[in-house]
Amino acid sequence: MKKVQGNFNASFANFWFSHIPKIQIEEFLQQLHTRVGTGAQIFLADNIYIESFGDSLIKKAGSKDTYKLRTLENGSQYEVIKNYYNEAELGEIFTPYARNLDITIGQCFWWISYL
Repeated sequence: MKKVQGNFNASFANFWFSHIPKIQIEEFLQQLHTRVGTGAQIFLADNIYIESFGDSLIKKAGSKDTYKLRTLENGSQYEVIKNYYNEAELGEIFTPYARNLDITIGQCFWWISYL
């Protein structure tokens, strides 16, 4: 567990983690923990990939990320990063930062909490 001193005692992020490029996850978590400090309560939640829901995933050669096509009301379309994680992947990502890591996998969403 990496220990740092920060200014906050908690962090809450919903439906944000899936939009972080995989190559930037460690940097994101290091910055987060620098701000919140040791012993802060962390909670994150995001989507589980459900093939029958939403658009298909787009994979690009040479990229670890997956994308989804988003269409705005004006008809313009954009590819946005949308990465999905299973329980083992979440454990691997968060264990170095967590004490008392709790991972829950629901029907449509996952959520984690830890100190």
